[in-house]
Amino acid sequence: MSADASTLALLDQEAHAALDQWPLALSRVKLVKHRENAVYSVHCDRGRRYAVRLHRRGYHSDEALETELAWMADLRRSGLPVPDVVVTGAGGNFCRPAGPDGEERQIDLIEWLPGQPIGCSERGLAATGEVAARQMHALGAIMARMHDHAQSWPGLSGARRHSWDAEGLAGTDPLWGRFWDLSHLSTDERDVLIAGRDRARAQLDAFGMAEDRFGLIHADLVPENVLADGDALSIIDFDDAGFGWHMFDMATALVFTVEQPRHDTIRQSLLTGYRTVRTLPAAHEAMLPLFLFLRATTYLGWMQTRPEMELPGEMVRQLVSRATRLCREYLGES
Repeated sequence: MSADASTLALLDQEAHAALDQWPLALSRVKLVKHRENAVYSVHCDRGRRYAVRLHRRGYHSDEALETELAWMADLRRSGLPVPDVVVTGAGGNFCRPAGPDGEERQIDLIEWLPGQPIGCSERGLAATGEVAARQMHALGAIMARMHDHAQSWPGLSGARRHSWDAEGLAGTDPLWGRFWDLSHLSTDERDVLIAGRDRARAQLDAFGMAEDRFGLIHADLVPENVLADGDALSIIDFDDAGFGWHMFDMATALVFTVEQPRHDTIRQSLLTGYRTVRTLPAAHEAMLPLFLFLRATTYLGWMQTRPEMELPGEMVRQLVSRATRLCREYLGES
């Protein structure tokens, strides 16, 4: 997402000013990502590195952000490889200082984890062969541990997050937007996606939301959000976490690998790793084509509702082509 110089200047001011909220000597503030949130890298005089997140206004309620950060903190306490949440000097998980424009923004500080992303959305996994298989096996096991944790997390009863449910994925107004309204679609592509949407809605309703298949999930385990530090993996960016199907989490981890030559091996490694920790019935695995299709459509909806996005034409066409192909596979047309 592009941003003009004045917007970036305001964000820089907010990032620098927010550091006073934490009892740490923080410096060397640098913007590293600006999409839904603006993420800055900062360093502490003790040699540690952190990420300051300036949240997009109105994207999450305070209650929803509190759920995200509380779940992350408890995952970390339970031994899961996720960033630690740094509380403010006032003891909160985040603060809401007024920016230079007088408007408040949610801002938090989390640990910067070591390692590099295992790939990217444009090209899938960076590794190949046995390395890629090992990474996906490890990711599957981490994912299963997160699902187990969420199911028994004491904070679950008071959790407030959006839902990647049937309405949120295939309803009349999906969570990330009406993907079938994207202007880049041809008439044929739009018709296919609508047919897939309607069938998916009925199948999701029939599948149900029992706790063995639905719960609090990360919902954004794309290659950029999985870091490898040697053989160790860690998980970042819980901004999209919400209530959804476990298979949706798996589809998110796999959707950007479907064009890779060894996708079948990659998929099987993820499933096998998951099953080392948590039961995964064959009937649930059989839902993967549905969730791959639906995960692919969310990116079309995201583009459709964010006209300020300026993605390269090649990437837009790749996302459209992937979604329609996965839809045809789900419908049994290819």
